[in-house]
Amino acid sequence: MPNALLLVLVAAQGSAVPAGGDLTAGMRLVYHSNGQEQPPWTVDSAQAGLALDRHTNCVRTNIRRRVDQTQADESRLCVSRDTLFGWDARRAA
Repeated sequence: MPNALLLVLVAAQGSAVPAGGDLTAGMRLVYHSNGQEQPPWTVDSAQAGLALDRHTNCVRTNIRRRVDQTQADESRLCVSRDTLFGWDARRAA
């Protein structure tokens, strides 16, 4: 996972914006790795403000991580106090 997406989710924990609340359909996530710009990821959808319990802030995303990818990968990320939890549909099957 790019550090930029992780920072967006963790930074939202202490703000009025829920984790992933700034992600919108069509948004392109661009990041660098080892000084090189990587191909952008495309957000197909993001549903923020989900909760597992009263202390957990979750987002469900559908993101295409490759330029040639036709179907987005579903992920669910939750921030609970100082812990980030992740669920990836590709690994859950």
